[in-house]
Amino acid sequence: MFTSIPLHAFAWILLEVFKMKPANWSKMSKKEKRAVALKLLCSIRGEYIISQALVRAIEAMESEKYPETSNIQDMEMLLELFPIYKAIQSASKKQRLL
Repeated sequence: MFTSIPLHAFAWILLEVFKMKPANWSKMSKKEKRAVALKLLCSIRGEYIISQALVRAIEAMESEKYPETSNIQDMEMLLELFPIYKAIQSASKKQRLL
């Protein structure tokens, strides 16, 4: 039954549909690279990558001696638009508790 698949595993299955930069990346024109990058950005995987980067950057910046508060706050606002990383992490933690 479908519900027996852990949420985080299902999310990874979806994210694996879009994989890595093309092998011919270095031979592509700037226009082609932009199109590929925009396609990734507009995908679930792209959203996940942005979300993950924001979460990790916020964590790293908050641990600094003199954190850049305004940048952290701006990143937190952006994180509300890209919440998938935190949602998957939260679901994964909840599933481990079951």
